[in-house]
Amino acid sequence: MTISNAKIRFNKNGTPYATHFEDLYFSDSQGFDETTHVFVKNSKLLQRWENWHEQEFVIAETGFGTGLNVLVTMLHFDTFNQEKSSQQINCPNFRLHFISIEKFPISHADLTKALSLYPELAQYSHALLEQYPIAVAGCHRLTFLGGKVILDLWLGD
Repeated sequence: MTISNAKIRFNKNGTPYATHFEDLYFSDSQGFDETTHVFVKNSKLLQRWENWHEQEFVIAETGFGTGLNVLVTMLHFDTFNQEKSSQQINCPNFRLHFISIEKFPISHADLTKALSLYPELAQYSHALLEQYPIAVAGCHRLTFLGGKVILDLWLGD
């Protein structure tokens, strides 16, 4: 069943604004830093990954929005794995499984525009945009980094 896309507009700084909720998706010009501070650092993800002994680490969130939490987390996860690899610490089976729920997904065109604000995430953004589903209710599984990151994106109520 198809569902409605979010109704958004972009403010003068290019930041997406949800008209239905009268709210910015992320702070003007500092969305990357905000996500790193609030989502990655306050959750102590790097320390938790360092001490994690299972093959899979699961993160669940409500409100996928622009996917900025997923993309910034994926950047940190990729960097973490590269550092472990350079230290010759083999962790080939360590995967990140992200579960995200979005009632009103952003259209592909609006998502493309929103993510263009963050060229430092281009590698991850392009991979997301290539797989981004149309607005059909249900679970959409996307994979990144050769299967090291799985995103189950649930669309709908």
